[in-house]
Amino acid sequence: MPEFESRRVDLGETTVEVLEAGAGAATFVCTHPYLDTTGPHPAGALTDALADAGRTFYLVPRGTGGSDPEDDPAKLGVMQTVEDLDAVRSALGIERWVVCGASTGGMTAVEYACRYPAATRGFVSVGGAASWKFLEDPACIYNPAHPEAWREEEARLALDGSEDANRRWIMTVLELSLERTDLLERMAARSTISGPRLERVREELIGRWDREDDLPGLEMPALIACGRHDTQCPIAASLLMAELLPAARLAIFEHSNHFPHEEEPDAFRRAVLDFAATVEG
Repeated sequence: MPEFESRRVDLGETTVEVLEAGAGAATFVCTHPYLDTTGPHPAGALTDALADAGRTFYLVPRGTGGSDPEDDPAKLGVMQTVEDLDAVRSALGIERWVVCGASTGGMTAVEYACRYPAATRGFVSVGGAASWKFLEDPACIYNPAHPEAWREEEARLALDGSEDANRRWIMTVLELSLERTDLLERMAARSTISGPRLERVREELIGRWDREDDLPGLEMPALIACGRHDTQCPIAASLLMAELLPAARLAIFEHSNHFPHEEEPDAFRRAVLDFAATVEG
């Protein structure tokens, strides 16, 4: 299993931590806009699968991990993360790469592909969406119509920067987002969020962000992966993306909720390896 090694990349106005592992013809980059993630396996089985398929980078967002602090709240969301991704690409001398992410990380990948298609060889969305409208699905735990939505809201409103509040929110969301409850403690132990980044992401996305009309114009390969029982971004959002994208591969994981890369890691790895063959060269 490849372990990611850390470096710091100067972007001019800030310096960010970038993690790297793997080798091969395909080059992947992955990030998540509000997780505070670093270490040898930054996105767990997701980045492990990517690194098995090719050279893989993970961008640690501003104000988290080994990246520099960021005092401007406007630079803590998805939109600045997209700009930082492309600045890292330029700094590393990479012409094109495959942009990847899970959940809002997948939405970040969609936004990058729309904004920088010439730099995008392909993209991977795991449990993601192409607009904020997935929140209107009553099967989504963030929709007030969902019977468990109050639990997430209560835990989120209690976020105060403390480790205890952080863990309560993480545990609540994971309990609602896993078919395999045996993974709960292990995933919670390595999951840390940046509260200010979470709030900025919500401000940017809810009621505002919509790239659905742009998808038919994205002709690069795309892997749209989702769990059949996803309660964060219900499966309808992934089905719509696969329908709108001209060159999409849809991978539905029948025994997974929001984390197919963790709940069905072997099947997920095979899907990534198959997809990587379409973007090599």
